Amino acid sequence: MAFLSIVATGVSVWAVWLVRQTLGATREVGRDQTRAYVNIHNAEIRWNGKAMRFPDVRLWVKNTGQTPAKWYEFRCVCAVDEQGTSGIDFEELNKRKAIRWNALDSGADLSISHHEEQDRAAIKEAYEKRETHTLKVYGDVTYQTFFDEIFVSQFYFFTEYLPAYRGDIVKEEKGEPPFDTPMERTLRKMGGTWTTKTWKERPIMLSRGPAELRTYERI
Repeated sequence: MAFLSIVATGVSVWAVWLVRQTLGATREVGRDQTRAYVNIHNAEIRWNGKAMRFPDVRLWVKNTGQTPAKWYEFRCVCAVDEQGTSGIDFEELNKRKAIRWNALDSGADLSISHHEEQDRAAIKEAYEKRETHTLKVYGDVTYQTFFDEIFVSQFYFFTEYLPAYRGDIVKEEKGEPPFDTPMERTLRKMGGTWTTKTWKERPIMLSRGPAELRTYERI
């Protein structure tokens, strides 16, 4: 009887352990299915005017998970390299300061404007050397889930030929000259009209670069 009692106790302990293991696995699967999954999935260059003096990078960050991210932060580098040169320098990325934003709802797909001076200079250089050099845009986005987990996803985009400003006229109005410059006074005397054109820039879409990147990796 004592032996059977010991066996029964052992079976009970094993059953309790098994139930706990199953519950733990179920909770983990539930977290995997519902946690936030954040990545930067698109990038584009904008010159912000025909003079092309103030370019920036637009990054599109998306949460494909079922729950919000508590916060997210990103780092970004714009680099110029000779065409045909592979690889990216993540050591340079580690020198950059992350910019943090609060909350990213489930399903949110937002744009971020990145325009640090050193990266603006890199974009202008890539345009000047566009026949022989490539513009690379890379970095990472780090975020916290509602389960207080921290994850990181890296990104890498590029263009082998960076074109000049491109735009379309979206509005055209004719009327009296709005100012009183000598040219406009002459135009009034001649009975001419003043045409105002509103342009909308066509962004330069970047391609995804080939690289081994960390994606939805817990840190």
